[in-house]
Amino acid sequence: MNEATQDTGVAPPAETLADVNDHLTAQQHAVLSLLATGQSVTAAAESAGVHRGTIHRWLTSDPNFRAAYNAWKRETVELAAGRLAKLSDDAVSVVSQSLQSLDARTAVAVLKGLGLLPGRRPGGRTDPPALHRHLLLRRRERQAKLDDREKEMRFR
Repeated sequence: MNEATQDTGVAPPAETLADVNDHLTAQQHAVLSLLATGQSVTAAAESAGVHRGTIHRWLTSDPNFRAAYNAWKRETVELAAGRLAKLSDDAVSVVSQSLQSLDARTAVAVLKGLGLLPGRRPGGRTDPPALHRHLLLRRRERQAKLDDREKEMRFR
């Protein structure tokens, strides 16, 4: 266990879901597994025996859970991208056929799926210490805004 983990309870920087797994509770593991099967946050919460607000709190305030969630999303996208890459010859044929038949919608969808057109891929940080710092900064910014509003209210 490194110094950051001992001081903050935050896992060290992670690249994969396995890197963060040891820092999650049994309920958090259950929720991630349920989300991975395609369940909604509400359904996953119910199945795992937690309130859905708890999952949202974990996502916004628990850097270990957020890192694991982001790593899971990244791994899911990478697996899908790998599968698409294996189908790239077929995709090129479809693009060719689509373009020949003037079906540009299909062609664009395939190109986006291969990442050849600008498209947004799920991301997010998977580094718990960086997430911890980011969450602290966001919390301080929100508090500063609240303090400013309070001052404005006093002077009215």
